[in-house]
Amino acid sequence: MFTYNQKSVLSMLAAGKTITDTAAQLKINQATISKWKSDPAFNTELDRMTKAFMQSTIAAARASLESQIERAAACVVDAISGDPERMPASRQLTTSIKLLQAHGLMTYQPPAQEVNSLGSKKPNAGLIPVQFKETNIVPLTGT
Repeated sequence: MFTYNQKSVLSMLAAGKTITDTAAQLKINQATISKWKSDPAFNTELDRMTKAFMQSTIAAARASLESQIERAAACVVDAISGDPERMPASRQLTTSIKLLQAHGLMTYQPPAQEVNSLGSKKPNAGLIPVQFKETNIVPLTGT
C-alpha cells in the first residue's frame, strides 16, 4: 500500500524525527512528505506506528529499570545499615522512614499542639506517634 520511501518516512516520523530531518536524510522534498501527511491512510498508519514505537520505548525503559531493582535495593540496605561516616545515623533514620512511608508501611500523625493560658502554642514534647502496618515483608540482608 505504501512505497518504500513512504515506509521510510513513516518509520522516521514515528520515531520522533522532524519532517525537515527526515526529508534531508532520505533526500525527499519536504512538500512531498507534507502531501503524504494529508492522506488519511498515511496519517492512520503514522499514528499506529507512533503508538507502537512509544510502547516499545516504554517497555524497554521499564525492563532496564526493573533489571536494576535488586542492585538499587542492595545500595539502600548498604547505605542505611553501613558505615556512619558514609551516612550519619540521623540520615540513615530519615532514609529508612521515607522508604517505609513510600511503601505505605508507616504513617506519621503529628500530635496536636497544646495551647497555653495566653493562647500561644506550646512545642510538642514527648514521643512522636507513629503507626506501622502489618506486613509479610522479609527484611533484606546486605551483600
